[in-house]
Amino acid sequence: MEQRYIKYLTFTFTFIFTFNQFTYLGSIIDTSWRSEPGICRRVAIVKSAMQKTYKSMWRAHSTLSTTLRLYNICILPVVLYASECCAPTKADLARLDALDQWCLRHILGTNWWDHIGNIEVQARTDQPAISDGSAEQKW
Repeated sequence: MEQRYIKYLTFTFTFIFTFNQFTYLGSIIDTSWRSEPGICRRVAIVKSAMQKTYKSMWRAHSTLSTTLRLYNICILPVVLYASECCAPTKADLARLDALDQWCLRHILGTNWWDHIGNIEVQARTDQPAISDGSAEQKW
């Protein structure tokens, strides 16, 4: 990602550049202090990880409880990383819920033509939605 500077300051013969946006410890820090760029980045990371490990981890011959434990340990921390820094908007929560549903459907092996609702997916996996009140301790 290209990082462009707004301006620079001079401090004891040293140039200090200021940026619109930068990545720090995996999170995108933006001058607007919105959480959207960081969430979009984490969504891309999670989708890439889920697709790259599809056959070896998610569709392997393991039980659903083992796969969900892996999901809770490996994927959800990436999704929720630094989520306490900014208050998420309704759009952010909807984006995270959509990612959560995509991941859980991926784990269950369901297709779009199966016509299985979100509530049914949550019931099958016994996972609360990210925006649910029961998942608030993660925020």
